[in-house]
Amino acid sequence: MKKIILSSFVVLAFVAYAILEQSNAAASTPSMLISSSPISDSVTSIQSSPVPTAPPPTIVDNPAFTPAPTKRPVPTAPPPTRVPAPQGRYKNGNYTGSVNDAVYGSVQVQVAIRGGKIAAINFLQYPNDNYTSAGKSSMAVPILTSEAIQAQSANVQIVSSVTFTSQAFMQSLQTALNQAS
Repeated sequence: MKKIILSSFVVLAFVAYAILEQSNAAASTPSMLISSSPISDSVTSIQSSPVPTAPPPTIVDNPAFTPAPTKRPVPTAPPPTRVPAPQGRYKNGNYTGSVNDAVYGSVQVQVAIRGGKIAAINFLQYPNDNYTSAGKSSMAVPILTSEAIQAQSANVQIVSSVTFTSQAFMQSLQTALNQAS
């Protein structure tokens, strides 16, 4: 029973919407207006009157009037020719850096150069012989890698609490980049 009532309501809402849209479309056409008189129930049609418009401006010759000078387009320079962007400052390939002492272990990296830019850095060695070194290195390796790729050089900031590892990383990376130059 609820389904029948709900379906009936949806159908009636659709019909009411269609009638409303049709009456809005008829009201937007200025050919006829429909009005209902409160005294009688008859509906009368009245032709609509056109909306009054202002008369067009008249042009009067005035010898004292001087028209404003017309703006002429300013010539522009031709667009610059495209010069291909440099591919990067390094030779493509994989280069292995030196092994550097980081006090708690050694650091060695391998850098992959693609399109003349640093594309990836792999740690071949890093301090991980004890729990503390492994934990600190696992935190520092992604930071050092992303900073070097972003900077496109070995000149990165030292990661706090892994100063020796950061310095050894920069040295190893620099020797690899020197090979790629």
